[in-house]
Amino acid sequence: MQYEQPLATLGVAVRRLEWVPQTTHDVARLTTRLLRDARGSDVVVLLKPRLHPAILEMLRRVNPRLVVDIDDAVWTWNPVFGERFDRSARVARAISTGSQYLADATARRHPDTIVERIPTAVDTERYPVRDASPASRPPVVGWIGNTASLGDFSDEIVGALAKLSTDGAARLRVVSSRSLDRPELTSEFEPWSLATEVESLRRFDVGIMPLDDDEQARGRCGLKAIQCMAVGVPVVASPVGAATEIITDGVDGFFASTEREWYDTLSDLVASDERRSAIGVRARRRVEDEYSVTANVGRLHALLRRVADGT
Repeated sequence: MQYEQPLATLGVAVRRLEWVPQTTHDVARLTTRLLRDARGSDVVVLLKPRLHPAILEMLRRVNPRLVVDIDDAVWTWNPVFGERFDRSARVARAISTGSQYLADATARRHPDTIVERIPTAVDTERYPVRDASPASRPPVVGWIGNTASLGDFSDEIVGALAKLSTDGAARLRVVSSRSLDRPELTSEFEPWSLATEVESLRRFDVGIMPLDDDEQARGRCGLKAIQCMAVGVPVVASPVGAATEIITDGVDGFFASTEREWYDTLSDLVASDERRSAIGVRARRRVEDEYSVTANVGRLHALLRRVADGT
């Protein structure tokens, strides 16, 4: 959705169809519109494809110039998602992925299909850099994400955060649709909304992105880190998947795995306004250069043109 206006400036008209059927009538209505729109389009992009095989086949016959786009290892979700992704990928002209890890994994699954990495990105105009004023006391260590991702709070990160909280060195703020249920860790809860998420991020002093080291986590594309870095907030993350592409350890962010590493790294950051500010400046620059819509719209446009032209 972020690319609609930038693509329009390059002469690309975008029609968007949100595939969220609730009834069989919805399926029929959406299928009719899908086929109508596809017939009049140069390219059809399927985001995290989950179309029923019969509908996918009708779509392919109407317009075979298909691009599949993923920012998750959708084949790890359940067998149905995996089968529908693979079926879509086999008939696609190209697959775009949000990280190099996903590009490599997808290319192994579908070696005969063109796979291109177009990194997960944010519109930096929508993400102004946070104020350079001193941190609140104690500083806020912030996490933002959906409720399913609350499971990312491993014992290692919880132990480190609990110690920081007990020491009075920092406080944890969780921005989500519900609070964090870890009784051993005190945390503040802030309800997430699209309208307020950027301001929520700008009130963080340090951002965190803990992850398990499994295939599903390795396939995630690091949006939490990118969002924090875009507003100039330094991030400490697990060295898993896309995080290792986004962050240069010690330059524009940090990695931590063990409880001691989490505690030591976060302690150093919350103790120094100057250190956080310096890392935050470099983090914002990293997003502008590699993980912004501006930096990537040309790549997306070129891919769509090649598919449309059959090249």
